[in-house]
Amino acid sequence: MDLVKFQNDAYPAIQAYLDKHPTFAKYNFKICYCTNLVLNDLSTLKNKKHFNWDAEVSGSDAMYMEGESPLKFAIYTNNLPVGYVLGRIDPDTCAFEIFYTEVSNFYTFFDKCGWIRLIIDILSALKICLETADTSMVVDKIVQINPVPSTISNFVDMGFEYDASYTTRSEGMVLNLHEK
Repeated sequence: MDLVKFQNDAYPAIQAYLDKHPTFAKYNFKICYCTNLVLNDLSTLKNKKHFNWDAEVSGSDAMYMEGESPLKFAIYTNNLPVGYVLGRIDPDTCAFEIFYTEVSNFYTFFDKCGWIRLIIDILSALKICLETADTSMVVDKIVQINPVPSTISNFVDMGFEYDASYTTRSEGMVLNLHEK
């Protein structure tokens, strides 16, 4: 299954679902896959100090090994990107692994926990889309790879668990998505 095409198709459905929630509807969010054009928008805004990291470098297709499934999306409001997530969908760990995520320096709606909650909502909806699309892909967790130390307490407050040896080279904040 082409998971890039799948995400392109799934994000509008997720958007329609979130639009029904008053918290999201009033801010006119738009979710889209990070195409090269979107990554270029983010890079341009990085040069204008809206972001601290260059998403175009971090999210380019060259960052992914052959066979890896990129996980990429951006949030726009009023035609301006206000945040992004870059990572991968890893079938071996059954996880949405987030390598980079950032909110615009000039968009004040999100505090750290608000941004993390929005990511959880979007990825939980993407998990449901994967499960209902007759795929063999199983995802049962969200993992922030190598979290910034100052954000660890925010992740813990939201139900994530710290794993110092998530992989042999990376630590991670892990949120299990198992139904209880």
